Amino acid sequence: MSTTHIQPLPNVRGRMSYTELGEGKKRTRNIREQTNRIAAQMGDMGTREDFIRFCSAMRRQSQGTRLNEGYELRVSWSPEELSRDSPEDIQRACEYGYALCKEVAPNAPCWVTVHTDGEGGCVHVHATIANHDLVSGTAIAHGTDHATV
Repeated sequence: MSTTHIQPLPNVRGRMSYTELGEGKKRTRNIREQTNRIAAQMGDMGTREDFIRFCSAMRRQSQGTRLNEGYELRVSWSPEELSRDSPEDIQRACEYGYALCKEVAPNAPCWVTVHTDGEGGCVHVHATIANHDLVSGTAIAHGTDHATV
């Protein structure tokens, strides 16, 4: 059975840096070796950096009315559900994370990062949703609480 968590992100860049490089010794090693911890990724912008800039720009544009640049959904599966050694399972996790973002906020850009290096060997995704509805031009108004997700 998968588990899901949601958290607001005042700063998307910081979280996206973590999802790319990790923290502590893992981060230092990834920077030194020019590697990352991404098993798969997909999103609505051309690059991770494009997505980060968009989130930051939308918060700045709100002139202080938005506390958060985005939201992160984390979904983790047991090794019995999805195997970190299976490219098909990793891709399935990526696609599920993207579909979940579109369920929560259909008109908001998102970026999904899959990891296989978590404790216990679980495949998990960090699915980041921009706090901006492209249709209404406003912040995401609903669907960002744990009970809804």
